[in-house]
Amino acid sequence: MLRFPDVPGHRFSAGVLPPLLLGGLFAAAPAVAASPVVPPLSDAGRAELLQAVDAHFGVEGVGPADDVPLHEHEGTCLTGVVESLRQHWTEFTAEERAELTQRLAPWKSDLFAPRAAPPAEGDLPAPPVTCFGHYLENWEDGEHFSVQYETGAITESEAEDFLEWLEFSYDRQIDELGWREPDGVSTYPMLVMVVEGGGASAYTTVESCSGIGYIPYIVAYEGSFDAGDWAMTMAAHEFNHASQYAYGGAHEFWYWEATATWIEEYIYPDMNDWAQNTWYYGRYPYIGMNAWAGSSSSSSLFAHTYAMAVWNFFLDEHVGGHDFVRDLWNNARFESGSYSYWMPDVIDDVRGEQFYDRYPEFLGVMAVREFSERSWFTAADRETEVDSLPASDESRTGTAPQSLGANYITVEKALGADGQHLHVRFNGEDGADVWTAVLVAGNATVADLVELDVDSDGFALASIPFDGTFDIHFVVSPTDDRAQGPYYEWSRADGFEYAWEMVIADTDDPDVAWSTGGDDGGGDDAAGDDGGGDDGGGEDGEDGGGDDGSADTAEPVEGGSSGGDKGGCSATGTGAIATGWLLGLVGLARRRR
Repeated sequence: MLRFPDVPGHRFSAGVLPPLLLGGLFAAAPAVAASPVVPPLSDAGRAELLQAVDAHFGVEGVGPADDVPLHEHEGTCLTGVVESLRQHWTEFTAEERAELTQRLAPWKSDLFAPRAAPPAEGDLPAPPVTCFGHYLENWEDGEHFSVQYETGAITESEAEDFLEWLEFSYDRQIDELGWREPDGVSTYPMLVMVVEGGGASAYTTVESCSGIGYIPYIVAYEGSFDAGDWAMTMAAHEFNHASQYAYGGAHEFWYWEATATWIEEYIYPDMNDWAQNTWYYGRYPYIGMNAWAGSSSSSSLFAHTYAMAVWNFFLDEHVGGHDFVRDLWNNARFESGSYSYWMPDVIDDVRGEQFYDRYPEFLGVMAVREFSERSWFTAADRETEVDSLPASDESRTGTAPQSLGANYITVEKALGADGQHLHVRFNGEDGADVWTAVLVAGNATVADLVELDVDSDGFALASIPFDGTFDIHFVVSPTDDRAQGPYYEWSRADGFEYAWEMVIADTDDPDVAWSTGGDDGGGDDAAGDDGGGDDGGGEDGEDGGGDDGSADTAEPVEGGSSGGDKGGCSATGTGAIATGWLLGLVGLARRRR
């Protein structure tokens, strides 16, 4: 449990998939360095990966490890599951490999063995034909795709529709938005296979094509066409994965899924299927931005990779538009390493931007959901909703923020009044390499944002005007430089402790505010109109993209936060706030907007 220091002379004197396509998969791309040796799965990790496959194929009695079901109507991209299997394929028994192959690639004898020779030339249909030939008994060929399907999986009409959606996705993403064409498409139509079994799910992977190298293909399951219009956005999502392979393998895997989810808005803007996935950011804001399930069967980690589409929506609407996001992929072409290009480095490498200049703004935007389609973004669960001042609290076991995860705390606007300032002091665990903390005034838009200047020991204080017009949101987020790359175990990720105190005073002078312990708040329910739409603090109920989630206590990711009883208790009321605290010199809070 963290406490504010009582050390004279201190700042507060006297008083926080991988699609691990390894083993030379991208050998043809000189920008990608040789891959490291892949650590073997533990017995538990091996069992969890098998369970992850079972869960997506409706095996009776098998569900998400952390008991958090996906939306029943939601489809699933299995790209990460398939590529996790690829990296550990030899660790499974022959019987397990045969069963996995039958589920995921029933036209093959082994999921990752080279594809068998195509049928004899006399049995081939008229061109165009894919590099891999025609393996299923039915097909619809187009300019850029060959949709092949098993009898009984889909109808001819559905195959024609699927081909149309894929071709539309190609035209929109490649010709209009400027994404790179998937490797091989200029020579052969891309193979797209629809097979029986499975629910609403699909995946994109790669296989070697003689004379070209590794090229992508798509597999979809028949259940995808029983989920309303989901197959349309699935086509856009999976095709974006196919394009992503043309940029090399540098980006961490979460960004593959986050980008393919975000791009759906550009292909089918009226459908907003992406909101079924971004819902999980609101449910699990404490999970790290770059977290992924890896060999774990944790549904929250799995879902969170898609949910981080919110990062691209932020970059798109608040930084540099669609082209800025595309540039993050273009830059990856020149990066060495496999699935290790960490977002702080990614942003720093593009257009002179700096990650830690933009990240505080992201936290502010997410606190109030300042997006053009705001009602489709779910409010982040609040760790605390402050309804009286002074107040204090601290992190909790299971929801203490992981690296680049966040906790959101909201102070009701009714507590403010004319001439008042909300003062906060913060103590974050010094195990974090960086603490980012912001005070945000606003409801549907960010009216004011103050970034705390957290020192190397994790201490900071700041204030923000609090006249009762807007709620105030306090957001904290640690960074752990170790929590990156393909081998970090997110199912056992560290959560970082912190503590905070708040007072309200009719001065912006911290020495005066903290020496007196602040006022009693002074505001009332009529303290002003919200001026910016409905409450961004998780109570407006207009989220559209799923349940608001703000009233529920978030469940921990399997394994929780490490470190024993880290953040194991909480406090309310005045806590450590006491009259007579003498404040030393503090770093000035940086005001934005």
